[in-house]
Amino acid sequence: MRVFLSRLGLRPSFRRRLALTLTAVLLALYAAVATVLYLGFAAREWSRLDASLARTAVEIARSTRVTESLALPYQAILLPDVDVFSFPNTFIEVVRPDGRVVARSLNLGDAVLPLPPKGVPDTEEYYTVRIGEAGFRVFALPLRVNDRIAGTLLVAASQAPVLETLAGIRRLLVLAGAILAVGVAAQAAAFARRALAPAEAIARVLEEAARTGDFSRRIPYAGPEDEIGRLVVLTNRLLSRVQEAQAELEEALARERQFVGDVSHALRTPLTALRGNADLLSRALQKPEDGPSAEALRELADEIGEDVERLVSLVDRLLSLARAASESAASDPFFVADHLEAAWEGILRRAGAPPATRLEVAADARRLLVRVPAWELEEVLVLLLENAAKYAPDRPLGVALRRGSPQTADAPDDVGVVWAPEAPGASDGVWAELDVWDEGPGIPADELPRIFRRFVRGRATGGVPGSGLGLALVRDLARHMGAYVRLASRPGSGTRATLYLPAEEADLA
Repeated sequence: MRVFLSRLGLRPSFRRRLALTLTAVLLALYAAVATVLYLGFAAREWSRLDASLARTAVEIARSTRVTESLALPYQAILLPDVDVFSFPNTFIEVVRPDGRVVARSLNLGDAVLPLPPKGVPDTEEYYTVRIGEAGFRVFALPLRVNDRIAGTLLVAASQAPVLETLAGIRRLLVLAGAILAVGVAAQAAAFARRALAPAEAIARVLEEAARTGDFSRRIPYAGPEDEIGRLVVLTNRLLSRVQEAQAELEEALARERQFVGDVSHALRTPLTALRGNADLLSRALQKPEDGPSAEALRELADEIGEDVERLVSLVDRLLSLARAASESAASDPFFVADHLEAAWEGILRRAGAPPATRLEVAADARRLLVRVPAWELEEVLVLLLENAAKYAPDRPLGVALRRGSPQTADAPDDVGVVWAPEAPGASDGVWAELDVWDEGPGIPADELPRIFRRFVRGRATGGVPGSGLGLALVRDLARHMGAYVRLASRPGSGTRATLYLPAEEADLA
């Protein structure tokens, strides 16, 4: 098929091959059916001709008498008028065993009907002969008397009417086949076009995706759920997976670029200060007589130590950001109240919060299970406590755990509110609500919308050291845990940070 199309100068596309194959199969089926019908009709016509010859021969035989003849060595055959039984296409002849014709119909003219090729038959027999250019079908019937053959009755008919009828049928079948071929070819082409339209759509979409790198297009399909339908579904699913992988790769590259930028930005200032202090210390040690006093050197060493601590803290924060972006948020469930109580002293120590700070756990929070990485939960609490202790030293601060919902959160009109990673929509289910509040200076309302951005610090920090990464890390960790953070603050009255964790209620009965 491909070679045939190539010789015709056509591109051997699968659609053309399918259409031609369907056409060839249907035409072959038609040819087989037409052949069977033609052979059946031809057999019927020849049978009808043979039956007509046999009926005529039987009628003549019934009217024929064979008698003994004393004068002749053969019996006398008394025939009826054979022309009564002859028709324009029926020819009759009676032949004695010695081959002499004793009677014949006038329509034979000078023609003679020959006996069968094997000679005088002893049983009835059909055979075909040619007389001149014409073909004849002959029925030979032996005429018997006293179990002896007295002669042979030959009844013949021209084959021309049957042959003409069969030729007409052949022409009709060929014409019908030609019309059918055109119709079948058109229908096969239309069927192939419809059947392969989804495949062509798949090819176009994949070609466009390979050319542009855009995997957002999908293949529309409203057909049956057959092999083509499954192919479309799987292709769309594959495109979705590739698009998701592409988005994840772009997000990972963006995170990597942001991480490198964060590291460069965050480490530049403390490294500059550390290098400056190290240079001062080096010069002082080279010329101790002209250098600063021992007290000044101790202060310089303390500053270097503080710079190192700030660097370590910055690196820890940056590594936490990278770790949260790369790890899975899936975790085995644990009771959030029990876990926080067990880790409470370590959390306070890491946050630099007063040791007397207490964790208040409501009774309805004892049954709450969460499925988040424990270190992320602890890190968020450390960061929130660190901010509270840093900006409200020597002032009360508190932490409370209860069952709550982000939908029920409310605040007075004079309290500014901001959510991270974003304000939650309508959501049902169980939530663990973790509150961290202080009585510090608060956050001005105009600073709240950008307070969760990296390296953003408020105007009211009052010279308190910091990197501007704490709340940004809280936001990223909350997003990774599927949680929400709400900051509510009134300048001069403190800040309340609330972490909403998706939870489930355990049956403690």
